[in-house]
Amino acid sequence: MNPKKPDDFKSAIGTLNLSKTGKEKVTSELCDRIPPASKRLHYHGKKQWAIVTKQLFNNGQLRVVDLQQLEVMCRQLDLYWQADEMINKHGVFSERTNQKTGSTSIVKSPALAVMKESALVFNQIADRYGISPVGRIKMPKGNVAPDDPLARL
Repeated sequence: MNPKKPDDFKSAIGTLNLSKTGKEKVTSELCDRIPPASKRLHYHGKKQWAIVTKQLFNNGQLRVVDLQQLEVMCRQLDLYWQADEMINKHGVFSERTNQKTGSTSIVKSPALAVMKESALVFNQIADRYGISPVGRIKMPKGNVAPDDPLARL
């Protein structure tokens, strides 16, 4: 095992990460208001955006740096429901004809894979922001600034 390099050496070669040494606080700006939903979001995504951003804002946890990830999460919800609509319209299975042989086979709708993937991504992001039951347990409680020394007690 290689010995740990001293901080002054890491600093000299440009690889020192101050946030890991505890010498510099890494902070991100809290949102001063609830931002409107992106125009890229559709019905379900906009509804989720309103719920999530309000919850995080009221808990003092809505940060500017998180907005894009929250938008991705809401977009995944839109994709899930769009795929659900396709399945409702065209069914779970469809017939495919092999053009070379002329034989037909029954295949699953590609929308099922879209639903599965979008639900997975949505849930992964939701856990990080306390939107799922497990995520809520992990989130700090109350409207406490992250650099507040009382928050550590």
